[in-house]
Amino acid sequence: MKKINPAPSFKNHFESSQQHKTDSMSGAQFILKKLELLGIDTIFGIPGSHIDPLVTASLNTNMTTVIACHELSAGYMADGYSRSSNTLGVVFSISSPGSNNLITAVNTARIERIPMLIISGDVPIRFSEVPAFQSGNHLGSNDDELFKVITKYSNRVSSIEVLDTTLERAITEAFTPPFGPTHLIVPYCVLEETINKIPTSINLKALKYQETKNSTDTVSLLQSLIQRNKKLVFWIGDSFNTKEQEEQIFDLAEKFHIPVTTSYSAKGAFPEAHNLALGNFGYAGSMASKELMLSDNLDYIIAFDIEQNERDSLNWNAKLYSGKELISIIFSGCFKSEKYGLAIEDNPFFVLKTLHSLLMEHDYDKTDRYNWFEQLLSQESAIPSVEIITEKGLVEPAKLIEILSDEMPSDTIYFVDSGTHRIFPGVHLKINSPKSFFSASTVAPLGWAIAAGIGSTFNRDENVVIFTGDGCLQMHGIEIKTAVKHQKHILVVVCNNSAFGNVHKRYSKISESAAEVVSIKEIDWNLFLESLGAKVIEISTEHAFIDSVKEFLKNPTVMVLNVRTPISPYIQDPSSSKSAFA
Repeated sequence: MKKINPAPSFKNHFESSQQHKTDSMSGAQFILKKLELLGIDTIFGIPGSHIDPLVTASLNTNMTTVIACHELSAGYMADGYSRSSNTLGVVFSISSPGSNNLITAVNTARIERIPMLIISGDVPIRFSEVPAFQSGNHLGSNDDELFKVITKYSNRVSSIEVLDTTLERAITEAFTPPFGPTHLIVPYCVLEETINKIPTSINLKALKYQETKNSTDTVSLLQSLIQRNKKLVFWIGDSFNTKEQEEQIFDLAEKFHIPVTTSYSAKGAFPEAHNLALGNFGYAGSMASKELMLSDNLDYIIAFDIEQNERDSLNWNAKLYSGKELISIIFSGCFKSEKYGLAIEDNPFFVLKTLHSLLMEHDYDKTDRYNWFEQLLSQESAIPSVEIITEKGLVEPAKLIEILSDEMPSDTIYFVDSGTHRIFPGVHLKINSPKSFFSASTVAPLGWAIAAGIGSTFNRDENVVIFTGDGCLQMHGIEIKTAVKHQKHILVVVCNNSAFGNVHKRYSKISESAAEVVSIKEIDWNLFLESLGAKVIEISTEHAFIDSVKEFLKNPTVMVLNVRTPISPYIQDPSSSKSAFA
């Protein structure tokens, strides 16, 4: 990835100030070198005096240092960078106000199991026993205790002597399943002091596939079920998003004729054009998935990285575990309850990989399972057709997804935000490869996709589409400036219904004045986004949308399509449709 250099005068200032350190390595340089050994080429954050040594040292590396507009956006960018590349997302800030602004991003990474490293610079150690300005210690914002409850590991680097072991522990914990965020508080003096050690790399893949004490029994149970003529389905969760895992799922599904459904954010873990693909389950899911998963004509659901809860499933229903057995292979520490089926704490990554290596050597007659599934498919309900309503000056969001599917290259990467518009990619967008579709669907923070999508462009070269809404744009739309600054090529599709759509639908049942409270009518989005340097096109017909998408592909830049859309969907919600299977 080409590095974007700072202004010459800025760079020269810091190069000259560090020339006397060329024969030594500071704490900041040690951290950066360690990250480079792991293949990390971009870090995100907001500068400030306590973190200055890390930022200035990064300017003399091959890394790209991305200065966002807000710490929370920087955290989401690191999240998007991590999700799209299977590597560590790194975000930096000062302690206290800076680190505290990161909390929602850190919690999102914790709940959605994203490996991230948060580095917050703090006051020098000599100020540790006094209430210093913007201090994160126990006399300030108490970041030590705050981050312990929202990360897998949080520690204060007490001296330069322990920097290497503490950093190693933070990275290792982030990449030990279940993945998650870790946090280091690094005092200013530790970033500046000299360390007499050489950083070494870490075998991250070895951490990912660690066997547990339960693994032998888990594999034996699943192997037995798959080889018997039981009616079963695979349910794949968010963490299964690599090409290697897609191939493992694909091979097992084809050999044993097992239909596959996924969580919303795992779209693409199994190619959705395949005849065994059910699509994603739950809210904004497919009819096929809903009808099979909730039917009585099923013996087992084998779930990988799906917790037994409404948050992961987006449609928790008693029919998932009554009349059939739900077997959930979950990471240690995840939620489980005996009344919801069998939950086995294990390493789902290791279990799937081992199942693949064992089962692919065996022959299997899939005739019975084939006939069972074909019969079910013949009864599947059709997805309601899209009503074109452009004569009203509004474009149905489902139509936008159909156009994007037709016009954008097959390797396009999609980032989908939270809100009413999230329904339409789930139902109408077919994803056929892993790491091509991303949404923070379990936490659902507004505006996440804008910043995360921008973050992904620092390690992916494919076209990126951000599918968002005007409510989300209020949260993190300012980061369009960051994409422009770094000359990224991003297509931002804004479903502009002039309201917080889902909330507006609820409030409109109370009164018109209640609905007006959550309307968004006072912002000139075209003027605002143009002031950030983006190319903005207002859209009110599907033909204009098609033309604009083609223009983006011909002349890629940061393009925002401000599409006028209705508040309420003009298609039937598949989750409310009557089941044909049950």
